[in-house]
Amino acid sequence: MTVQSPTEGSTPLPAHIPAELVRTFDFHSGLGDRPQEAIAGLLEGPRIFFSPVRHTFGGGPGAWVVSRAEDVRFVLGHPAKFSSVVQGEFMHAIGEKTGIPPLDSDPPMHGHYRSVVSALFSARRMVALHAAFGFAPVGVLRAIGFKHGRWVDTVLMQRGLESRAPIPSAV
Repeated sequence: MTVQSPTEGSTPLPAHIPAELVRTFDFHSGLGDRPQEAIAGLLEGPRIFFSPVRHTFGGGPGAWVVSRAEDVRFVLGHPAKFSSVVQGEFMHAIGEKTGIPPLDSDPPMHGHYRSVVSALFSARRMVALHAAFGFAPVGVLRAIGFKHGRWVDTVLMQRGLESRAPIPSAV
């Protein structure tokens, strides 16, 4: 799929966006019946471009499209530079006046939500939650991740697929 230049009659662009960074791409209707190929086609174009097509609920002039994984990681890793507020537009579209904290919160508010929620999803609590659903620890990957300045382990858990129903002989 080729990313196209905007057509006449498309949404007016904000004045600060350079014309050479504008391409039309529609995630809702522009993927056709081969979405993987359409998304891969983004790699043939610029790393970052502005699409006048609105990709989320609500009004607005369009959105920036980031087409390379390393750039996506950078954007997601720098919430002070790149806003998350657009996430709450769904709630507004259905008539709610609240957002979806912490998803639609930018710093410093996001940090306040995160500090409360993080304790609820600690490694110890996640192991206990999985155990409550019949999962059992089967191994530990030592020092496989780096988080908050230190190496952390990953616990592997498993739940058997046993069933009281007989295994079908034919499908």
